[in-house]
Amino acid sequence: MKKYYVISLIVTFVTAVVCLGVSGVAIYGWSKDDQKKAGKFFVEKTAVVKSIACIGDRKEVSRSAGLKPYTLSAAEISEVDLRVNLGKVVIVGTEAGEIKLVPTELEADCEMVVSQKKDSLKVEILKTDSKSSGCQGGVVAEIPLKTKIEVENAKGDVSISKMIGEVKVRMGAGMATVLDSMKEVDIKIGAGDIELRGQSSEVKVQVGAGRIMAKLTQKISDGEWSLENGAGDIEVEIPVEQTAEESLKVGMGKVTGTNLGKEDSNFKIKARSGIGNIEVVKK
Repeated sequence: MKKYYVISLIVTFVTAVVCLGVSGVAIYGWSKDDQKKAGKFFVEKTAVVKSIACIGDRKEVSRSAGLKPYTLSAAEISEVDLRVNLGKVVIVGTEAGEIKLVPTELEADCEMVVSQKKDSLKVEILKTDSKSSGCQGGVVAEIPLKTKIEVENAKGDVSISKMIGEVKVRMGAGMATVLDSMKEVDIKIGAGDIELRGQSSEVKVQVGAGRIMAKLTQKISDGEWSLENGAGDIEVEIPVEQTAEESLKVGMGKVTGTNLGKEDSNFKIKARSGIGNIEVVKK
């Protein structure tokens, strides 16, 4: 009986961490820092427990196996999470007070599923019968421009434009294009190209192999752009009047900068490439 009692305690603890959050769990004798670390670990590793145990955690609002558009009010939505396994994602910012979602190129037995948790909307392309991922299909979305955007795509292109909220993209392979950005941009791709244009002060870009093209479209007072490429070129363009503290390093390749660390500025450009060229120009 002791064994089952211990197991039940562990399950209860994990469920509490996942459903209630780190702040809802106290571990006697542990420091607050250790509790936070433990909570973070369980939150990251227990997605299955969360989907099973957290009753009422997320509410499904739409399910469609066809290509019919779905529109809903954006009044209570501040974040949209789009998850596609194999397909193209296109997101365009709008000043309208609604969200319009259109599934594209859906594979047979696949559907677009929309669910909501508080102010967060989740859009997924899933198997009709098993609710699992692995389907081919994309999404074209019109979303209020200040909304926070997060996209996951195993393989396929992602295009985001006219969105001035935070943007986060995770991709296995494909091209990511983010235009007109104003807040933090965070992009990670296994293999593919990245094109970024905007006024974001905080940029984090990582690609295993491909090309990074980043353009600052307007002078900013401070911030940091961190650009990393395992194999491929990095090209950065900034306005003529923009000052920048540059730190550019390559394992094998050529480095061309505007000042190469000799200019004192609150805006920093940190670029790293294993194999490839790095170029920073003013235009």
